[in-house]
Amino acid sequence: MHCNQCGKENREGSKFCRHCGAVLSEGSVSKANVSNITWTNPIVLILIGLIAAGVLFYGGSKAYAYYQVQSKIGTAKKLQSTDDFNGSLATLNSLDTSTLSSSDQNTVSGIKTNDQKYLTFQASFNTAVSEENASSSESLQSALASLQSITSDYPDYKDVQAEIVKVQAALVLALQGDANSSKAAVASANAAKAQAQEAAQKAQSEANTAAADAAETTTATAEKDFINQLQSAYTDFQNIAKADFDTGITDLNAGDYDVAEIWFAKSNSASQSTSQTANDIYNNYTNVPATYTTALYDLEQAAQDLIAANNSAIDDTDTYDTSATTNSDSAQSTTYLDDVNSFLQNPQ
Repeated sequence: MHCNQCGKENREGSKFCRHCGAVLSEGSVSKANVSNITWTNPIVLILIGLIAAGVLFYGGSKAYAYYQVQSKIGTAKKLQSTDDFNGSLATLNSLDTSTLSSSDQNTVSGIKTNDQKYLTFQASFNTAVSEENASSSESLQSALASLQSITSDYPDYKDVQAEIVKVQAALVLALQGDANSSKAAVASANAAKAQAQEAAQKAQSEANTAAADAAETTTATAEKDFINQLQSAYTDFQNIAKADFDTGITDLNAGDYDVAEIWFAKSNSASQSTSQTANDIYNNYTNVPATYTTALYDLEQAAQDLIAANNSAIDDTDTYDTSATTNSDSAQSTTYLDDVNSFLQNPQ
């Protein structure tokens, strides 16, 4: 028997509740009732509501977590595109990688790998700029090595190429200063200039390869680019290689043989650069008209003839004769150069 007052169990036939002392009677005593559970029962409805709320909360939490991951990946990519590689790394490092999908883990890993590589390149570039300011040939050579360690996939590779050109120019001047003391120093300067020129050609080749891989151009665009590169190479040859040769001739005629030899060496280096550039242009453009490649051939021949003129002048600086081979090679170079100019004035 159950007491209606306290609800405790009592023996059958008891008149008073042994727990609370309330009077027990047949009318006041009830046996344990078990309510039938139905879907309309308020307790059942509350339980269902709580379960539904839990499901919604869990699903919402997962959706929010996914949004947070994608948002941070997008932020990291944007920071990387603006050269903020540290910011990009910090953003990705704030993610809980244990909760990422395998696809997101691969994406995050790829971005972080590039961030770390680009930070190394950025440090190399800054080191090179600092060493360039020292102006000594040793520091400039170290700066050039730092720049050469940066590959063409670096987002600011154009700045690297521009810095390489600056360092090369400064290195040539520094080595020329070192060479004033003796002809042995001149030979060292020539070797270093050749190394610098080789690095420039490598950088140009990498730039051309990257440009070729980036997109295919139409025939008209290819021809325009060809002419622009030919014009640039022609102008450089005129303003550097030919100008240095003419200066060397002037010093030679004045009896300044050591100085003249330096100018001939500079002209040789610039002529070799023009020859290499002509070969690079030829390799990068295979579908241009025959007149274009003929003009390019003329430029390359002009460079080769000037190299021959420089070499003969260097060999015979003490016994220079204006009617000798040097003058003939220089004149032949000018003839080829005039043909290039004629093409540039009216490309056919």
